[in-house]
Amino acid sequence: MLVDNAVLLTLENTELQHYPDQRMNARYAALSFGLLALTAHAQLINITNGSGTVVNGQMVTITGQADAALLTASLNATRTGATAVNVNVRRYELNVQSGTQNYFCWGVCYDATPSGTVPVWTAGQEAMLPMAPGVTLDNFHGYHVPLGIAGVSSYRFVWYNTAIPSDSVFVDVRFDVSVVGIGEVSAAAARLDASPNPAIGQDAVIDIGLDRAAAGTQLMVHDMLGAAVKRYAVSGQQSRLVLPTSEWTPGVYFVSLQREGVLLATKRVVVAR
Repeated sequence: MLVDNAVLLTLENTELQHYPDQRMNARYAALSFGLLALTAHAQLINITNGSGTVVNGQMVTITGQADAALLTASLNATRTGATAVNVNVRRYELNVQSGTQNYFCWGVCYDATPSGTVPVWTAGQEAMLPMAPGVTLDNFHGYHVPLGIAGVSSYRFVWYNTAIPSDSVFVDVRFDVSVVGIGEVSAAAARLDASPNPAIGQDAVIDIGLDRAAAGTQLMVHDMLGAAVKRYAVSGQQSRLVLPTSEWTPGVYFVSLQREGVLLATKRVVVAR
């Protein structure tokens, strides 16, 4: 189920603090976080997987069986900035199988909710954590509950500075429930590059490499709140698209490559004047 962006925007401000019955055990902890300066494009947070690989702005794939009780994506975060900031986490359903459930832990662990119930899920006020510099923590977990349903479900997790929401970093998590076994790999089916990035008074050039050409492949551009900005058809294994950023409001955008509704790769693009 590919969630309509109008629904995403409608639910953007419906945060979980309005639903106290959605909370499980309150497990508060500090998790390192940083921010991305729009003009300097300086990354001040590192999100890593269990192997210690930095996955900022990338996709992590978790594989498992449909009869599994739970599939888990566990990510570590290291605050590399010089000062502490308050950070929250927002989860987007990008392409989620109907009939499944999902939830996550960030300061607080929430109860599982059916797909489509909360397309945009922001951790509540109680989960905004002060991130101390130089500390690595492993208390973030994203969960997918397949309930016997096979298929691919993709989510985007965004860590952001509550004082400056545009200062953020994201990781896309893809749960592939069509294969046997549980593991974590990097998505290699697609390559997506953007230059210049940040695009300061210039158009952004997007280079695309695919494992195969296939009908139904698209390049989607969303703003940081999940609103669709542009949609482009992609043909061939190697493609290059020029995005006219002069038509966009300065800020942070997510450029995503999708094939028949399945997320293949995502790139964060900063536009400035």
